[in-house]
Amino acid sequence: MPDVNLPNEMFAGSEQMIVQIEKRQVNFPNEMFAGPEQTIIQTEKEQITITMKDAEAIKNALMGYLRASTLEDRDYLLRMTEKVPAWIDPDGFMRIGAWFLQARGSSLILTYRMQLGTPVIRLFAATLAKSPEGWIITNLREERIIPRR
Repeated sequence: MPDVNLPNEMFAGSEQMIVQIEKRQVNFPNEMFAGPEQTIIQTEKEQITITMKDAEAIKNALMGYLRASTLEDRDYLLRMTEKVPAWIDPDGFMRIGAWFLQARGSSLILTYRMQLGTPVIRLFAATLAKSPEGWIITNLREERIIPRR
């Protein structure tokens, strides 16, 4: 890496350099979340059509479940979920930010993968069900994955 030489007068009169980082609202362009209006997910038992209306309802169910949760990473998961849209990507995968909807056996599972600089990958898995009132989360658990070496 090459040395960088900054002129001394750039720092004249200050004993220390203070760096401020301001929080700002990030607005994503709508085309970033462009995709189909519906997708089909195949479980062991059936094909389930997920529409954009379903995606929004699933996000609302997830947010409600997280708010009521006592999960250790609750606040982090809420922050990473609440300000991002629910959408269906061009490949047909329903997403809510980093949450990803998939079939496991006969169940629909929303997964969130978190790796925090350790060899262990933490995966949060929320099980979904559709009731007469709409989509609900029936369970949210943490799974730890240790990659093979």
